[in-house]
Amino acid sequence: EVTEKDKNKNTPLHIASKYGNNEMVHLLIEKDEELVNIQNNEKWTPLHFACDQGHNHKGVIEYLIEKYESMININLRSNEGKTVLHISCQNKNKDIVNLLLENGADI
Repeated sequence: EVTEKDKNKNTPLHIASKYGNNEMVHLLIEKDEELVNIQNNEKWTPLHFACDQGHNHKGVIEYLIEKYESMININLRSNEGKTVLHISCQNKNKDIVNLLLENGADI
């Protein structure tokens, strides 16, 4: 089940995004597009995990933002109040920051 959650409420899509498994991200999200904004216990989305890894996961980030542009909310906040833009700035990922800004990230 693609919506199955672990003890931290991570779905398989969270895990695939965290590890930059582009092929698995495609497969999982095609099974259930609603997973694009799903949040875990810390209120992290799959995009939060991908942005936390930055350049290494740029393919996953681009796919989630561009393919699901009308569905994805790139301004969702974690329990700490962090958006994916906060995380990308913290990690000094200029390319990802630009991509997020081009796609409607709030400043």
